[in-house]
Amino acid sequence: MDIRQLRYYCTIIEEKQITKAAKILHMAQPPLSHQLKLLEEELDVTLVHREGKKWEVTEEGKILYKRAKHLLQGLEETKREIAEVKEGIRGTISIGTSSICISHLAEHLSSFHKEFPDVYIKMWHGDTHYLEELLQQNKIDIALLLLPVEETNYETIHLKDDPFVVVVPRQWESKFSGTTISIEEASKYDLLLGRRISGKGMYDHIINAFHLHFWTPNLQ
Repeated sequence: MDIRQLRYYCTIIEEKQITKAAKILHMAQPPLSHQLKLLEEELDVTLVHREGKKWEVTEEGKILYKRAKHLLQGLEETKREIAEVKEGIRGTISIGTSSICISHLAEHLSSFHKEFPDVYIKMWHGDTHYLEELLQQNKIDIALLLLPVEETNYETIHLKDDPFVVVVPRQWESKFSGTTISIEEASKYDLLLGRRISGKGMYDHIINAFHLHFWTPNLQ
């Protein structure tokens, strides 16, 4: 018994006639009748009583039809799911992002989920060095990183430039009357900066900017 035989059998039962079933299956009537006979011989039962124009499905035939229909529907569903995964409308997407970049994802994730509700999104969090390692290990499909990146064996797309922002205590508001702060002013205060686990990143760029203007940041 194979899938093809079960598909033939279900068509025969639904059409209640070999001739009609053969037309739908685009085959001659004798080969279809032979397939039904082979199925009955394999199961050692009579599936359909045929006396002239009289047609009656046996109890064994009804059970086989029910099971075969369920099996064929499951097969079609499996094929559809596999096709959807291949086409990218079902499955899992693993995305890596740093704390700074995560704000760029919120709106896009919401709209993506509405369009592809059957795609599960798995989030990974870390600095650029860690996320680059995950990319190299194929543990994530895409990452939002802060430049610079060390590896060059994957495609990078520049999204947009973000301005540097200085965060100060509210009680210091009177000390900064303008909307900007110079490197000279920043050098007078304690400075907290995030740093990568390994390699050079934005931390090093900021320190170099201080040194370029002959100022030394008061790092904490």
